[in-house]
Amino acid sequence: MNPPAGQGKTRILVVDDEQGWRDLFAWELSSKGYGVTVAGSGPDAIKRASRETFDLVITDIKMPGMDGVEAFKAIRKMQPLVKVILMTGYALEDRVREGLDSKASTFIRKPFDIDLMHHTIEKTLTSA
Repeated sequence: MNPPAGQGKTRILVVDDEQGWRDLFAWELSSKGYGVTVAGSGPDAIKRASRETFDLVITDIKMPGMDGVEAFKAIRKMQPLVKVILMTGYALEDRVREGLDSKASTFIRKPFDIDLMHHTIEKTLTSA
């Protein structure tokens, strides 16, 4: 696995099947100095994680095919120290619980306030 270009930057992988959410995260996080990679599906995220190392994965739970919990579990096997924030706009309490039980750092509900998103990311990245 190769380290990302621009070493020293915190690398974040954003996984969401909705283009609008990917664009929002890419713009917001890039403007804060993060290195951002986006993926539109679980399999795409796994492929990207097999080539790049990430500090944080932010993934939607509900996606067609492979959901975000399955995707982050596969990524965690390759990158055991990666931190994970789950997102959902649906009442998927059982999947959220399974994700948290599988060591996701936290979750946020969509839609959310941008300041809350930044606070959650900072808190997650600085936690042990």
